[in-house]
Amino acid sequence: MAGIRLRNCAMALLLAFTTSSLAQQPPPANSPPILTNRASDSYAIYSLLLSGGTLRDTSPHREQHLAIADETVSFEDMTSAAGPDGALEPPSESASAFQEVQQDFRTRRQERAQLEHRFKLDRPYTLVSANEVAEFLKGPQGAASSSAAGYGNITRFSEVYFNTAQTAAMVYVDQVCATPCANGQWVYLEKRDGQWVRRSGPISDRADTYAIYSLLMPGVPFESMSTAQAQRFAIAGTTVSIEQMNPAIPPDGQLQPPPNNAQAFREAVQDFQTRRYERIQLEHQIKIDRPYTLLAPDDVGELKMTLAGIDPGSQLQAKWAGYPGITYFSEVYFNTAHTAALVYMNNFCANLCANGQWIYLEKNSDQWVRRSGLNI
Repeated sequence: MAGIRLRNCAMALLLAFTTSSLAQQPPPANSPPILTNRASDSYAIYSLLLSGGTLRDTSPHREQHLAIADETVSFEDMTSAAGPDGALEPPSESASAFQEVQQDFRTRRQERAQLEHRFKLDRPYTLVSANEVAEFLKGPQGAASSSAAGYGNITRFSEVYFNTAQTAAMVYVDQVCATPCANGQWVYLEKRDGQWVRRSGPISDRADTYAIYSLLMPGVPFESMSTAQAQRFAIAGTTVSIEQMNPAIPPDGQLQPPPNNAQAFREAVQDFQTRRYERIQLEHQIKIDRPYTLLAPDDVGELKMTLAGIDPGSQLQAKWAGYPGITYFSEVYFNTAHTAALVYMNNFCANLCANGQWIYLEKNSDQWVRRSGLNI
């Protein structure tokens, strides 16, 4: 009996040793290590970007599941050849942190990592293996055999790159499709009160963004002015964030969701919450019926001083003659399908008018129409 007990004990020890040895074995040579570098903040950032309107979701099942590649991409895998320094403008007040994050990217840009089920999202998601992503990219036939079959795209992330204090970060995100698509983008974020917020990134849906700005120009009170009263328009060249809005209230604090499309409105509000601290540089893609100038920050100050009549001198008066005021836009915030949008607009003019307000729009047969806001 004692011999049997001794033999059983030895077998148990051998099994435990074998199991422990197997558990400590490294992953296969072609598999990247599990993401452990600042993982908590990395997953918080991934979840933030997936919960907002960072990428258009073309999946037919977008209300049920997301497909996410379970391996991060290195610089050589990115669909955008530009690094973060060529894609983003550093916020002037945090240029040092931005530079530190860029250095972390340069140090680790060839690294890949394995992702786990640590995303906190408002809907289910599937992690798709590298082999399944490769099958998906072979086209419709390959996509049909992938676990992402039925999805319009698979979202991929780089690792998240941080500054030394772990208060600033950059990440690359894109979507790959069974049919050709390329929408890679860099996003720069900062930590505020323990929460990550976007500070800069590319324009979300460039064509629709500028179509909406064009539709809303010139806006109250300039729309009733003749060409003699308003020879040209001035638009602040940098969008405003929640910090520059007057009044600084969220869109759902000023507008009611339409009863027939409340979900789209709420999704656009969520995009605002994700990107409310972000500012972007505008380009000359606004289409209006007369010339306009995109103002640099110094020019905004000069024109405001001139319009307010604070003795600007004849030189400034001549420089800014013909401009009735300044128009400010926020970024445009979209629902997931990019068929609904919210934007903040404010106008400053000579008699100190300021009518900052939120506007809600919907897309109807490829045309944007205002549904609420702006005296509608």
